[in-house]
Amino acid sequence: MDEGKVYIARIAIRNFKGISFFDIEPNTVTVLAGENMTGKTSAIEAVQAAFARGGLSDKVIHKDAEACEIRVELSNGMKATRFKKRGKPSKLTVEKDGQKITGAQQELTDLCNAVQFNPIEWLDAGDRVKTLMEHLPIELPWSWVKDEFDAVGLPAPDVKWEPKGDVLGLLAKMSKRLFDDRRVLNREIKTEQAWVAEESAAVSALDDKTAELEKESEFRTSLAPASAKYQAAVDARDKEESERAAITAAIDSADARRLAQQEKIASLLQQVEDAEQALVEADAIIAGLHEDHNARGRAVAEANLKVDAAAKDAQEANWLTEQSNERTEKLHQQQGEYIEAQRRAGRIEEREKEIREKDKRAAALGSVLDKLRAAPNDLLNATEMPVDGLEYADGCLLLNGVDIRELSGAETVHLGAKLATYLAKKQDAQFVLVDGLEALDDAQRKVLLSSVVGSGVQWLMTEVGNRAESSDAGERVFIMGEASDFGPFDKANVKKEGGE
Repeated sequence: MDEGKVYIARIAIRNFKGISFFDIEPNTVTVLAGENMTGKTSAIEAVQAAFARGGLSDKVIHKDAEACEIRVELSNGMKATRFKKRGKPSKLTVEKDGQKITGAQQELTDLCNAVQFNPIEWLDAGDRVKTLMEHLPIELPWSWVKDEFDAVGLPAPDVKWEPKGDVLGLLAKMSKRLFDDRRVLNREIKTEQAWVAEESAAVSALDDKTAELEKESEFRTSLAPASAKYQAAVDARDKEESERAAITAAIDSADARRLAQQEKIASLLQQVEDAEQALVEADAIIAGLHEDHNARGRAVAEANLKVDAAAKDAQEANWLTEQSNERTEKLHQQQGEYIEAQRRAGRIEEREKEIREKDKRAAALGSVLDKLRAAPNDLLNATEMPVDGLEYADGCLLLNGVDIRELSGAETVHLGAKLATYLAKKQDAQFVLVDGLEALDDAQRKVLLSSVVGSGVQWLMTEVGNRAESSDAGERVFIMGEASDFGPFDKANVKKEGGE
């Protein structure tokens, strides 16, 4: 193992979960083997608890004890001890070379990355590609994302960005969000374009009716003299009829006087000559009146002819006026539609401006979306791969040219072990904790152990049963008894095959 790195030198556990007492000095590759319920997983969890943030609960104290204690000694002289008494807060003490360290939890956090990659769990992971990518050393500063949005004049999304976090996941989420935004925007653009086309077609069919309205008004004005002429003819006829009626009355009066004269002749013969003379005069007057009456009759007939002609002209003028009024009403309606069309044309222009802005935004979203979609490829192509032969091509992670999703179980375990080794070497404390070695078949177990022996990283694993007797991988095996109670180098409980 690398002398400049930190490993676990000793693990001492008292009354933690199923363990009453446990004290070992693990080797480079150490397997805690035994039957179920013998404390194997508890030992792993105890080591994790020693470094983890947060205290211990009463639940982790052995059922027959009042307190538990976990002590992990490291190769750099650091010793971390967690103590928990029922009903009391747990205590953490960190010492180095016999001296207590202040800020103990931060010291442990800086020393050990809380993330542990378990190659056995990865074997059963639903999406191995995603899990593997989450552990690749991919970094992307927020400034890159912001610059891409600034370049197209869009505000950067409000997301919690971690340059060394799940960059690919964040890029995928942003890409999906941008894709959804662009899809909604394109739908709006299509809807508004359809509206603009429909409105434009309706508006183009309408024109200004002002000139036609003025023409109709002039036409109706030209018809006014015909109505005036008709009224004058009616007035003239009425006058002639009135004068004729006066003459008729005069005739009647003359007839009455004649009758009186005739009666006077009958009674006054002596006045015959005078009466005859008066009768002659009356006849002359009557004849003149009849002549005047006949003349007035002819005048009335002529007036009636004029009235009939004027009535015909007035009737035609009235019909033309009605036609003009109908046309005028229709023109007023069309003019109102034209004025409304002008307002609609203004709205069309505003909507077309909005469409242009949305087209511009959609294009900007598309540009950024293309960059975000290309970013994972660019990042992965530029990323140092943790395993020789692992590469990213055509959107796939390949190991020696084979898609990792198509690898056999043994090949997947080998890749997982290499990745766990790589990740462990990225931190100061170079050890890996693996629970559940029994999940692997013999071939997979052999591949895993051969991958970790000589890796330069310390491995502490658990396994139900004990297959070490048939193994030549060089692991050091501690057989966990039912009591889970043994001290360091207990020869009866330790089997060593190879290794240090």
